[in-house]
Amino acid sequence: MMTEFATVQPTQQILTFLYAFLYGAMLCWFYDILRGIRRIFRPNNITLFFQDVIFCVFSAILVFCFLLVRCNGQLRIYVLLSLAIGFGVFRFVASKSIIIITASICRFFRRTTNKITPYWTRATNKCCRFLLFLLAKCKNILKRKKKPLEKQTNVDV
Repeated sequence: MMTEFATVQPTQQILTFLYAFLYGAMLCWFYDILRGIRRIFRPNNITLFFQDVIFCVFSAILVFCFLLVRCNGQLRIYVLLSLAIGFGVFRFVASKSIIIITASICRFFRRTTNKITPYWTRATNKCCRFLLFLLAKCKNILKRKKKPLEKQTNVDV
């Protein structure tokens, strides 16, 4: 009697190994983006903890889905090793450049928003004042129209 383990083709195992390697590199890339964002915004320890927990849960769900799709839900050691190797190789080869690029992009957006914020604040303040002015005018108009109606209702009684 042949089990399912015996029916897996070696080429499929090699492809699964390579896909898991790329998957591990992709997870490291996501983590490096998160690290680059952290470098600019400097979260406190509690926020850092929750970010790491969310990343681990997200990664675990992705790895679980990968195992379901590629390995029929079976946990295989070579897949886990390939994920770890892909993560580690990407971490040592491209991690610093990804962090620098991400930090530069975040720094650019932060500077841009800091430059735009005063103008945006002024514009929104003017719009809010104008809307409040219109609201007050409408309220006054409604009060004027309401007074004659009250006089008419008193006469009918």
